[in-house]
Amino acid sequence: MSNIQKKTSSFMLTAFISLIIISFMFTGYESFRGTPDTVAQVGSESIKYSEYRLEFDRQVKMFQTYYLGGKNLTSKQIQQFKLKDRAIKGLVSKKLLMNFADQLGITPSKEQIISQIKGEKYFKTNDVFDIKKYKILLANNRLTPADFEKDTADRIKGMTSQNIL
Repeated sequence: MSNIQKKTSSFMLTAFISLIIISFMFTGYESFRGTPDTVAQVGSESIKYSEYRLEFDRQVKMFQTYYLGGKNLTSKQIQQFKLKDRAIKGLVSKKLLMNFADQLGITPSKEQIISQIKGEKYFKTNDVFDIKKYKILLANNRLTPADFEKDTADRIKGMTSQNIL
């Protein structure tokens, strides 16, 4: 019975995301604009152009690194791999998970956030959290510690809500 419930929940979430994506395809992103810098709306949450651009750039870098050995993507390859759609799908999924987590009242504690950050291997030197490395890596990626902590809190919320599904 539990297995059926998990499959049903997963199917429902996939169907809901698919409906949103299909509506984007038929109406275009412009019809979902709430403000000039909003590319989509998920419930009461807006997806800002800056969020979309960061996710799109992340998708491009990932494909360049893992599939093309560091070579630049052409516009044809960007279309072939549907990176713009992937970026929107990823952001919509993230917003849906955040909305679900909020409905469930999932709020990570400060200790959970700190523990998660200190556990990240790229912030460690000799297996010990290195605050200087943390600040340098964030600065190099144009992130503030507050932004990264919020993103970490969102990742924890997302993981927790996915486990519930």
